[in-house]
Amino acid sequence: MTMLQHVVWSYPLRENDADTFLRGRVGVRISGDDRVELKQLYGKALPVDMILPVLNAALGQEWIDMAEKLHVSRKYHWQTEIRVGMSGARDYSLRVLLDAEWHNAPFVASIHVSMYGSLNKGLSCWLGDLPPLLAKILGDHPPAKDYELEVFQPSVGDGFHQDGESSGLKEILASYEAMEVLAE
Repeated sequence: MTMLQHVVWSYPLRENDADTFLRGRVGVRISGDDRVELKQLYGKALPVDMILPVLNAALGQEWIDMAEKLHVSRKYHWQTEIRVGMSGARDYSLRVLLDAEWHNAPFVASIHVSMYGSLNKGLSCWLGDLPPLLAKILGDHPPAKDYELEVFQPSVGDGFHQDGESSGLKEILASYEAMEVLAE
């Protein structure tokens, strides 16, 4: 079963400046196979120091215990790595040691933080991979303290037309042309 929440966030661009805010909306979900995803839906990319407040708001406080429980149940040794690009962007990655004899240690999860300090690529990983990545990220980027969040369960309702379906414009125009002929 998939759980989905939308979070509208607002974040001051500069300290002590109540008039200048960054704003955006993200979707957060955990799927039945324990994958957590965070996707930018509109507005600015989520600042990295907002990741913990947004996850807590969308998933509730119990998600941390669940994630840590999954993490410690993993079957392989693991390590986190940080790669800093020339622009200052950072990739926080998690490796697991599948086979020590063959030095088989693939990356299994990664979170990209742009040079501007935002999550412009979102997040998608197994929930058990998130704790060690967040530990590294939060070590570099403490959680924000001044922000506003609105959390809600999205709904789109009924009434959507199929893609490729006629808009009805030609029929309306044809009826107007027919009415003009009758009016003469």
